[in-house]
Amino acid sequence: MQNSLRALKREAKEIGGPRLSYLWSLTFGHLVVHWYTGLLPLLIPSLKTALRLSSIQVGGITAAQMGVSGATTLPSGYVADTYKRQTPLILASSIVVLGIAYLILGTINSYPWALVASGLVGLGMALWHPGATGSLSLRFPDRRGFALAGHGVGASFGDALVPVTVGAIIKAVSWQLVLKLHILPALILAVILWRAMQS
Repeated sequence: MQNSLRALKREAKEIGGPRLSYLWSLTFGHLVVHWYTGLLPLLIPSLKTALRLSSIQVGGITAAQMGVSGATTLPSGYVADTYKRQTPLILASSIVVLGIAYLILGTINSYPWALVASGLVGLGMALWHPGATGSLSLRFPDRRGFALAGHGVGASFGDALVPVTVGAIIKAVSWQLVLKLHILPALILAVILWRAMQS
């Protein structure tokens, strides 16, 4: 254990403060992205009841999310490669799109809008991953594995935290209100991330 800690300290020292700050910014951003994408499966039962959806329609919501994500990931990768200087804006936009998706989900009363919102969740996912991993690969050519692993840790924490945290909240507060309020941290965190990546 002590040897592992010493190795991590040595690794951090070799990487340097500015690059570590950049990595932590993207790791936290990845946590936020997976928090938002993890919300949708958690809310499927509530959406099914509120909109009186069949099992096939519920499947359509998931299909819209994953279909849009799959269709836009390759174009997102092209944009990330072509406009490298705009990576902070692209990644901040990912979080804003996710916030808008849940604002829509919290206010709708129709199935077509649920499909639109779930598609936006997929778009937010697609905007994040190519830009973030590409940026880390450029910033950490000598520590690519370490950087991508750190980025992945953020995703794991986001996936682990959202079911327990939001699950507890929606037992006490309307799930629609919870979704609407998610626009506020999305906007705030997008600005924080954008500024942190500028430094």
